[in-house]
Amino acid sequence: MGSRIAMQALALLLACAAAAHAGVYIESVEKDTKSKKAGETHRFWAQGGNARVEAGATTTLLKGDAMVVIDAKQKSYFVLDRAAMKRMAGQMNAMRDQMNSQLAGLPPEQRAMVERMMGGGGMGGAAAPTIATVDTGRSEKVDGRTCRVWDVTMNAQVTQQHCVVPFSGLPGKEDLRAIVERMAALTEELRKALPQMDASMSDVAGGMNGYPVLTRYYERGKPSGRERRVSAWREESVAGDKFEVPAGYKQRDLAGEMRAAH
Repeated sequence: MGSRIAMQALALLLACAAAAHAGVYIESVEKDTKSKKAGETHRFWAQGGNARVEAGATTTLLKGDAMVVIDAKQKSYFVLDRAAMKRMAGQMNAMRDQMNSQLAGLPPEQRAMVERMMGGGGMGGAAAPTIATVDTGRSEKVDGRTCRVWDVTMNAQVTQQHCVVPFSGLPGKEDLRAIVERMAALTEELRKALPQMDASMSDVAGGMNGYPVLTRYYERGKPSGRERRVSAWREESVAGDKFEVPAGYKQRDLAGEMRAAH
């Protein structure tokens, strides 16, 4: 559960990554194009190289090469950095070895049944999904902005489509590229460290040389009707406490929680 939250948070951070020097605020809204029903609103602030994303009950901070995920309901948070990834990877490997050892001790019919329930192959041999960004060569106009259409694929199947405005055409463009590259690199490290984790979240992908003002979501390679569109974008000064964990919040240890649950 914690690893999925981490991936979602990473996805939100890249989708909302932006510049820092002058300070910037970006708001985007999800919508079901079939029912016309509005969904979740994502709010993003950045300044001085730090970033903050609010989506539902979860707030995510990007500070340096670490991400801090805050749960306002539980008044808790966890830090996802390289050290945390290493600990989580070690715990996942220990869980995998124990599970495969237990499977090996079962009669062949029972082992086959358990492996089928788990999707085949036990917990061993899981590989990180192959995520790619593909320039379709097409352009569109979204709310007056000309944007380039990119597909994001996971194992060669489209999961999202972004309409991207070049960094040079956006407010606060000085640090936008740097923040995107930091987040994409952190996400890639997470995938390599935890290849067994839920790979359904493929939002985080770099290499598009710009910011997506419109994202269309796909299911099994086909448009789902869900999209996210930028509704507000302005430069403004951001208070420093926006990038801090609230006082009294308890830090969680994801690796320890994984161990206890197992």
